[in-house]
Amino acid sequence: MKKKDQEKADADFPNCIAFGKTAETIANYLTKGRQMALVGHIQTGSYDAKDGTRRYTTDVVVENFEFIGSNNQNSGQSQNNNFDNDMTPVDDGDMPF
Repeated sequence: MKKKDQEKADADFPNCIAFGKTAETIANYLTKGRQMALVGHIQTGSYDAKDGTRRYTTDVVVENFEFIGSNNQNSGQSQNNNFDNDMTPVDDGDMPF
């Protein structure tokens, strides 16, 4: 792999911060390997480390999220979300597009 291609393949794993019911739900249902999509805002900060150096942080504060993909990546089946039960089918036959 060329260095330029390798740079594109690198991934970042930002720290995410959640509060209240959002944090409880994530803590109870998010497991290793399970995917989630989130909406939030960036928050930066700084602190003094024990060694006296100044450290800077960049975090994502979670405002909304949704579990995506499947709970078991090997199953090949999509996740059954609770909100699917509340959805009513719509007849799209008269839609112009």
